[in-house]
Amino acid sequence: MQTTRWRPDTCDCVIEYEWDRDLDPSMRTHTVKQVVHFCKHHNRLKKASLWNNVLNENLCKNGAVNALQSYLKIDSDDPELAWRFEGSGGRRVLHVSLPLDSAGELQKAGAQLMLDDMVGLGLVVVE
Repeated sequence: MQTTRWRPDTCDCVIEYEWDRDLDPSMRTHTVKQVVHFCKHHNRLKKASLWNNVLNENLCKNGAVNALQSYLKIDSDDPELAWRFEGSGGRRVLHVSLPLDSAGELQKAGAQLMLDDMVGLGLVVVE
């Protein structure tokens, strides 16, 4: 078994999880070994729900940012494509600010609809 210490870029939690490096990636499972640090946004969650929430936030952010870069045809290094999470616990909402020169109101509305379909209604707000 391999142990990995994960510091997601979506919060300040630090989680150690185990996984079997000999398994095909499609067959692997990740098991929380310990929570080294609970961030202020997730400090009321239990270990099992913390993993699911932090992982889902990370997947949501990565998917939303990648989809927006493709939709708006902007570079991944564009500093104006900014994101942040608001809220705490198990229901934090991702807010994404689009570059001013590449997104008019119509493009923002289209981006919002695309992300609502992709990750679920109310989980991402396009600004």
